[in-house]
Amino acid sequence: MTRSTPTRSIQQLLDKELAALSPELRARWMSISVPPAHLTSTVVLLGRHDTTVLGYDEAEEEFGTGELDEAGELRDWGTWGQRLAWALPHV
Repeated sequence: MTRSTPTRSIQQLLDKELAALSPELRARWMSISVPPAHLTSTVVLLGRHDTTVLGYDEAEEEFGTGELDEAGELRDWGTWGQRLAWALPHV
């Protein structure tokens, strides 16, 4: 995992998605959000709770969740669609 600054487009997307969240999901976001970092060449880490991660797949242009193994490698990655609100409950 390498720390990176989100591209302007990812930050703009996040700003738009965060504005659309319900108060409950916004509170969940605040409890798990982390500085963006690339987990893979296409998946940007956005949030984490224990070993469960929330990210944005730049190739699929969808938010998703997965698990980190003991070595910090992303496993069981799956996407939930183009809305942060669809992926956030799975973290």
